[in-house]
Order: sequence, then C-alpha cells, then structure tokens
Amino acid sequence: ALPAACAPGEQDGDGRISIDFNEYRGNMATLPDDMFVTAEDGDGIGIGDAFYPFSGVHRLDREDEFLGFGAFTTDGDTHAFGIRERGDIDMRNARLFLEYENETGRPVEGFTVRYTVETWFVGERDNRIRLKVNRDRDGYSAVDSLVSTSNTIDPGRHEDEAGLPIDGSLDEHRTRVEVSFLLPNLTGDESAGFDPMSALEPGETVYFRWQYSNDELTDGSVRSALALNDIEIEPIFAGETEATSDGPGALVFSREAGFHDDPFELELSSSLPGATIYYTLDGSRPDPNTVMSDEEWGALPIESRTRTFEYESPIDIASQVDRENEISLIQPSVFGEEWAWNEPDDDLEKAATVRAVAIAGDSRSTRLTSTYFLGGSHGERFSMPVWSLTTDRGNLFDPEYGIYVPGDSDPPHNYRQRGREWEREAHAEFFEDGERTLGQDLGIRIHGGFSRALPQKTLRLYSRSDYGTSRLNNRFFDTKELDDFNRILLRNAGNEWSRAMLSDVVMQTLVQHLEFDTQHFRPSVVFINGEYWGIQKIRDRYDHHFLETNHGVPREEVVIVENLGIDGAQEVVHTGPDGANQPFIDLRERLGAGEFDTREEVEEYMEVGQFLDYLVAQVYAGNYDWPSNNMRWWRYIGPDVSDDRGPYDGRWRWLMHDLTRSFGHEHTLHFDSVEWVFGDGEGFHPYFEENGRDGHEQPFIFIRGLLEIDAIRHDLLRRFGMHLATTLNTERTLAQIDEKAALLEPEAPRHIERWGQPESMEEWSGYVDEMRHAARERPGILLDHLFSHFTELDGIHEVSVIGADERIVLNSVPLGEETPGVDVTGGTWRGELFGGIPTRIESDELDLSTITIEPEENLESVSRSVDADHIEFVLRGPVEISVGE
Repeated sequence: ALPAACAPGEQDGDGRISIDFNEYRGNMATLPDDMFVTAEDGDGIGIGDAFYPFSGVHRLDREDEFLGFGAFTTDGDTHAFGIRERGDIDMRNARLFLEYENETGRPVEGFTVRYTVETWFVGERDNRIRLKVNRDRDGYSAVDSLVSTSNTIDPGRHEDEAGLPIDGSLDEHRTRVEVSFLLPNLTGDESAGFDPMSALEPGETVYFRWQYSNDELTDGSVRSALALNDIEIEPIFAGETEATSDGPGALVFSREAGFHDDPFELELSSSLPGATIYYTLDGSRPDPNTVMSDEEWGALPIESRTRTFEYESPIDIASQVDRENEISLIQPSVFGEEWAWNEPDDDLEKAATVRAVAIAGDSRSTRLTSTYFLGGSHGERFSMPVWSLTTDRGNLFDPEYGIYVPGDSDPPHNYRQRGREWEREAHAEFFEDGERTLGQDLGIRIHGGFSRALPQKTLRLYSRSDYGTSRLNNRFFDTKELDDFNRILLRNAGNEWSRAMLSDVVMQTLVQHLEFDTQHFRPSVVFINGEYWGIQKIRDRYDHHFLETNHGVPREEVVIVENLGIDGAQEVVHTGPDGANQPFIDLRERLGAGEFDTREEVEEYMEVGQFLDYLVAQVYAGNYDWPSNNMRWWRYIGPDVSDDRGPYDGRWRWLMHDLTRSFGHEHTLHFDSVEWVFGDGEGFHPYFEENGRDGHEQPFIFIRGLLEIDAIRHDLLRRFGMHLATTLNTERTLAQIDEKAALLEPEAPRHIERWGQPESMEEWSGYVDEMRHAARERPGILLDHLFSHFTELDGIHEVSVIGADERIVLNSVPLGEETPGVDVTGGTWRGELFGGIPTRIESDELDLSTITIEPEENLESVSRSVDADHIEFVLRGPVEISVGE
C-alpha cells in the first residue's frame, strides 16, 4: 500500500520550507504537498496527470523499464524526484512545480533557493535542470531561466558508457545549487506574455518550476536521467535587500538593452555563490575555454575567431560602438558585375553586443544577451524596427561550416546547403520604438534559391523548444492580427536586390485582401554581431506551421506542392509525406485530357475562384519567373471534419510568393505574359528565348485545361476586367508604390553605403520611377495582350452601379468602400468592364429581382438564377445598374 501524501514541511515563521522526497514513490499521491508535475507526449499533447509512461520507484537494477517521472533510490529508504525523457515511448517538456503562498504576513521581495541535482543515468546529450519562477502556472516560455545545472557526467567523454545507470546519491554525481534573486529582477519576453514582477504580498502565490531539458543541440539520442532533491526555499523580505537593477539575481545587467543617448559603463553582477562571470563582445557564447590574450586573439582566423572575457570591471560600451569594421570585411559571395560584393568604404554603424553567463561549479545562470545602441533614440537613429542577431561568427563565415559564405569548395558550396545540419544557433533581439519586444535563442538558416548567392542573404529564423522557446511571439505585421510564429524570413529582396527592392512587396500588398495567401511585409534593419547589415524585409515563411497558425489546420495533416524552377523537377512535395503530390498530378493530367466538362466538377478538387484571382495578379505583374518556378499550392490531407467549404475540405489552394522578376523589373513592362501563360509559349521569354518552354509544360497544361471549360475561362476574364478597375487600378498601384518607397527611403542611403547596390540614391529613385511608369502603362499593354489572345472579348464599356455597397458582388468583387480599390462616390460605383463575355452580379442578402439594368439595347443574353442570387448579362455598350431596396 502506498503511504499517504507526505507534506514538504510547514513554513516556519519566516516562510522557509524544506523538501525531501523520501516518502515519494513515483506517483501523484506521494508527491510532497503543494507540488505537481506536467508533461507532454511526442505530439505535444498534455499527458493526464503526467505520470506516464512509468510511475514507480527506479532502482539501479531496473533501468531498462524506466522512462518518465519516478522515485530514484539505491537503498529503498532515501529517494529523489527523478526524470528521464524520451525513448521508445516519447515524452517531453517534463516539469516539476512548487506552489508557494506567502504566509509570513510581510511582503517578500525575493528568494534564496537551494536544491541538489543528481545524475542517475549516463547519456550522450547535455541534459540539464533549469529553474524558472513565475506568478502563474502557465506562460513559462516567456520567462528566462534563473539557473541551469548540468548533469555531472560529461557526455562527450563517456559516449562508450551511454545507457549505463549510476548511483546519483554519491557525492561525485550530485551538484548543490544555490541562487538568490529579487522578483523585480526576473526577466523574460514581454511580447510573449511575461509581466515584470513586484514583491509577493501576504496571501499571494508564486510558482517555482524545474524543467528537464537540453542545454545545446548535440549528437546522440540517449539522455541522462536526472533527479532533484533536498529543496530549500528561503524568502528575502522587503527592506533586507535594496530592490535595484543591480540587486540579487543569478545574473543581472545594470542597463536594459536598447537605445541610449550617452555613453556608459555596463556592470554585471550575480548572486550565485562563488560564481565567475564570463562575457563576450563578438556575438559568441561565453566559454571559459576561450579566454585569451590580445596576441592569441589576433593570431586566429577572422572568419571564426571567438573570445571570452572574465568579468573584472565595468564594460565601456562606447569603445565597442566605435570599433572598426570586422565581419563586414569577409567576402560572402563570388558574384560579379551587378550582383558583386563591395567591401564597405567607411566605418559602418555599430552596436555593442554583450553575452554573459555566471558559472559556479556545475551550475550556471541563464545566458543573457543584450545589444546597446548609442547616440539617440530609436526614432532618431532608425525609421524602422531593428533586429540584432548574435552568433559565433564561425557559424556564418567559417570556410568549412559557415552558412553565409561560399566555402572552400568549387563551385561555391556552403550557402547552397539546406536542412537541419546547416542550421546554426543564434540569439535574436527585436526592437520596436526603442523597446526590445523579443529576445530569444533560435536557429538560423540561409533561405531562397538564386538569391542565396547574393552578398546579402535572406535569413530564415526558427524557434524551437530545443533553443528554449518554441514560438516567436510578436506581432511583426500591422496588416494581420497574428503574434504566433514558428518561422519568419528576413528577406534580401531576391532578384531585385540591386534595384528598388519593392516589386514583390508592392504586388503582394495590392492583392493581400484576395482569397489566396500572400506574404505580409514589414521593413527592418538588421545588425549581425553588432555590425550594420542593411535593410531586410520581415516576411511570412510558407510551411506547415504557417498553415496551422493562419488557417487552423493541424500541421501534421497538410501538404504543400511546388514547382521547383527552370532546371528542376515540377510538382514536387515541399512539405508533407512522399507521394502527396500525386493527387495534383492526377488532376492536371485529367484537365489536360479534357475529362472535365463543368466548373462544378473541378471545384471538387480545387478552389477555382482563388486560383483565378492568383492568375490575374501574376499575369498583370508580368512575372516571368513563373509558373515554371515559384508556384506553390496546398491542401489539407487529414480526416474530413467539415461538410462546408473551407480549409478542411481537402481542396487545393494557392500561396503567392517571390514576384521579384515582375512589375517594372527589366522585361516585365512589355512582356506578353498572356500569350506565354495561356498560349503556345512561342513568344519572347527572357529565360526561354530559343527553346519555347524547354520541356517545362506541366503548369501550362494545367492552366490551359482549366480554360477549356467556358465557365472558368469567362470567370477569369471577368476578374481580369474587374481587378483592373479596382484592385489593380493605376491610382491605387501608384499609392502603394509611394507608400512602400517612403518606408524604405530614409534607410536606403545607409543600406546603399553598406552594400554598394544599387550604386546611389539617384539610381534607386530611378528604379522606383520605373515602377511608377509600369503602374501607368502596364494596364493598357495588358489589355492589348488580352484582346489579342481572347478574341471573344468585345470592347470595354462603362458600368455604373447606383446604390452600390458591400452586399453587391460584381464580377467577384464586393462593391463596398471597405473593399480595397473600390471607390463608391455618392452611393455610385463606376468602372469599365469587358464586353463579349458574361458580367455577373451576385448577392446573398438582396433580392436581385429589384435590380434594373438600362438601356436594354446595350445588353445581351440576360439571365437570372431561379433563386435570384445572381444575374448574368453580356455588355454591348455602357449601362447603368440601379439597386432597389
């Protein structure tokens, strides 16, 4: 029989408690009072009472059966609270909580916490116990660790012993931890929900949480079994220790990260008894093994050298901000001519990046990282948000493993690599209006196709629980209500990097209100290891995480298919299981063979209207790096949970990305994208000038097959005319160009000075003017192309809708003033639409039988649906549509 629940020991008059686990038997009932556990399975789903899959007493002769929470013992009398994660049955995020209520009658300013970490199983990975404190039971991902304590066995030196049990009760396998801190000094990510704390008043509660985790991503799957024991909690009362910024804390910086007017000296302090503080100024992780002299530092290769300092006196931040260029002198590309790398002529803008850790034996504080800018406020220095990325410079620039450089191979190798093996650890800070709204460890990779070889590269940021925080909790875009990201892009502008850097941004913004997905945009400035890196645009990253957060579909139950590019295979799986592209290939082949007669048949497999709007946007833009490249589409492949049309219906939907070779970019103004996409492909194309489509027919077969169905072709042409009158009208497009150019213009001179591309502000302004010229001229050029190819079109006629509002949908566009591009003046909308094909009016709310269209002689083939939810007619001249009540 199990003993009754054992108490951890009553608080004494000063609020001190002490806890051992000698009565604990590996289940909820025998946990000390006021303690509980949580955990998740391999899919991230909470595990019942968290004692799963093992609950019981772990002895040295029973190690094979153990996984999960349990009591560790050698003699059957003394026990410890043990955790062992992962194995044949997966468990993660294993945590032990202590709920502490202030029963002292006095405000508690902070605590001294002591406990023992024991190692009971030899692993290959550097497993640790991390301590966090919070006012709530949840929200710990936003809270910084106070102290992180490793197992006593160096996994790198005992790989041959991996999997062996050891006696954690022995002194050589135990680490005693002690840390003091003030509640106001606890830190975290406020954008992710962390609330700065104040004193704990009588009757209020705080939660201590110990989590079993990895310190770093290392090889090996066998994890150590660790245990907690002999916990002591001792409050620090208000007045006993002054609650200032440099008061007790596992590690405290005397100044907050961000923007400061005047020079200052940064002080570092720690309350870990006997701790030594180590810090770096080059972006690397502090490591006692890299403390060195100036001579030793100077002898190391510039591409990979790192240096740690032992803290002895305050750090002069001004001297760091005033340093000379260093990593910006490393050549990141072998391109020539218009894409060439240019070494910066002058000293770049600098920031001071300080990374520090306090170490006392096997215990250490969380590693803190702060970036400091001098010489004015954020608004005085920069007109846009600022990223500071810090990492060991070898992660980016080492010829062997640096992801940002060509490497030593021929042809260039490093920045072309993909996958987890080429992901590097970094710390990211994000500053908005002078405040740091995000600061966390994460992973970075190089992103893109051709643009990987450019001197300035697109970076993909990964949040993972392995780095400490599994989400990027920040509202990066004003254009959508989302503050939950797994991945984000810092984009380099791709093919238009040496031009205006606006084509893709303007086009995607123009059509952002339509049903297909677009990548939202926000310009930012990037610093890498404290050196200015120029403008990089924050963009959505398309993957299964994006679909989950933006559409609510489970990320394990979606597939994304893409066309890889001119030299690659077509219709391949980007995200999802092998073979998940086959249903689309089957659909394309059936369309090409003419097996579908009606739109309704095709609607069972894809969202037709969404794709038609997507086609209009791409063809209008003159995107000549599409559709053989840069086309992606997705569908839900899980169990059908909805009878209604929506993300769960399993139909194909489209993701717009990379329109950098479009809209004012070189050949795009006069490029006959109508003939190229809808015709036989024999016309001019910058990539395929001599060989037609060069065997890349798949997307064109798909599109032509769709347009063989009259109803779909007519709808496409209807949408073309309507979007040219609304979404893509010249005034709206010019306004978007001016708006986006105004966002980049204040920072463009500094960016140009950094990269030498484009060569001057005059050249940049000239490229922006080319886009304005395209906004004025492209609609007329496109109309000529449409009328030349689609001979059924018969003129353009003015249409006036009197009584227009959002209840009236004309050729797929709601005529409300809130619809982008729709201008309703005095209750009337006016625009020019195509004749020769059916114009369509729809409404779910109005009785369309009351609508009048005059004069009748300018109409042909008028039809009304039986249930009066739509009207179709062919224009032969200008008409006036009156909407009745």
